[in-house]
Amino acid sequence: MRDTLYQDSGGRAPGRAGHPGLLAAAALLWMACDRPAAPQPPAPAPAASTEVAGPTVHFTKLRSFLPDKVLDFEGARPTASTSRFNSVAVSEAERSYHQGERKASVRIVDTNLHTGGAPPRASWEDERTLHRSLDSGDAQGFFELDKQSRLAQADLVVAGRFVVTVKLEDARGPEEMERLVAALALDRLAALAPRDAGSP
Repeated sequence: MRDTLYQDSGGRAPGRAGHPGLLAAAALLWMACDRPAAPQPPAPAPAASTEVAGPTVHFTKLRSFLPDKVLDFEGARPTASTSRFNSVAVSEAERSYHQGERKASVRIVDTNLHTGGAPPRASWEDERTLHRSLDSGDAQGFFELDKQSRLAQADLVVAGRFVVTVKLEDARGPEEMERLVAALALDRLAALAPRDAGSP
C-alpha cells in the first residue's frame, strides 16, 4: 500500500489514482527500453540495486532546481511530490518549458533505491541516431538524438544519487543540449546528496 507523504502536483489532490510517483523508481533504469536499439560496445553488468536507509530529499528542495527560465525557454508551472510505496521512497519534480513552438522538459528523481554505479561511457552514430556520452561535473550520462524527429534526450545520474532527464524537441545538435544541461546548475543539486537528504 502506498503512503503519499507530501504532494504538490499542480492541482492534483493527494491520494488520487494515477500519481506518477508509483513508477518514478523506474527512472533509475535511465537507458529507457522504449528507445530504439543501437549498436554499442559491451558494458559491464550494472551493480545490484541496494536500498539506502532514510527518506529521500523532500520534493520542495528538488523543485528549487527547476528554474523559471532555462536559456531562452520559459517554464510552466512545476509539479512535484514525495511518496512511499512499502519500503521504497520516491521524490520527484518536473517542469516543462517552451520557446515559441519548441518544447523542453526537465525531470529530477530521488529514491532510496540506488544502483550504486555510474552510467557506462559510450558513443556511436548510425543513420537514425546520434548517441554521445555527456559529462557535466557531478552529472554523468548520455545524450541521444533522433535525426528524423529531432527529438533529443539526456539521461544523467548526479552524484550517484539523483536521476535527471532532459528532453528537447527540434534539437539543433548536442551542443544545444550541453548548454541546456549546464544551465541547470546540477553541481548544487549534487551537494544535497551527502548533507541534506532528509524529509521533515
